[in-house]
Amino acid sequence: MDESRMDVDALHDKIGRLEVEREFSAMKPGVISLQNRDAR
Repeated sequence: MDESRMDVDALHDKIGRLEVEREFSAMKPGVISLQNRDAR
């Protein structure tokens, strides 16, 4: 497997994890408000 292909796969893995976290957070509104407060 070449270098760029590995990078793309790593990005896909990261994006997948982020989407799962976002969906999980969407089910828990309190978690989102805590994240938003910390982001400011």
